[in-house]
Amino acid sequence: WDKYDPFYYCKYEVFQQSPHLFWTMAREIVLTIHEGQGGSIDDALRSGTFLTAPPNAGHDALVQLELLGKSVTVITQNIDGLHKTAGSSRVVELHGTDRTATCITCRNQVEQKEIVRQWAEMPEAQRLLGRLADDGFVPRCQICNGVLKADVTFFGEALPAGAMSRAVAAVMASSVCIV
Repeated sequence: WDKYDPFYYCKYEVFQQSPHLFWTMAREIVLTIHEGQGGSIDDALRSGTFLTAPPNAGHDALVQLELLGKSVTVITQNIDGLHKTAGSSRVVELHGTDRTATCITCRNQVEQKEIVRQWAEMPEAQRLLGRLADDGFVPRCQICNGVLKADVTFFGEALPAGAMSRAVAAVMASSVCIV
């Protein structure tokens, strides 16, 4: 967050006016993680997927509690999907997920690989400018050509429908909460 101020780049009002700013930041963060896991941009654009950080011992411990027969509901603000990747069966993602995106016009939802596909299909001269900030990339809906927005909660936006009520119900029904 040293380079990108989330209070600006992740503000819904800014996204509505300049969606390329969010997509520049998001792609740079994803690419940095991918390269940190040993991947290259060429591999990612060719395969349509980026390497991500693996679930850690905390994610695995919650899965182990489930396997022991405990009723576990994970309530998280993280958007990375690692609790689901680790195997948790009941996860409430309060701030949404970066694994999907939705058209702000027609509400069509797509997987992250669709965004990667569009990035890979940019004209090579535009894609290889050397700086993500200069390519103007904004993924588009294949149905209506509307702007795709990652299914994460931006500042100034409501939490995903039902997320808070599911979280409150899970907390109220539990005898133990691990924070």
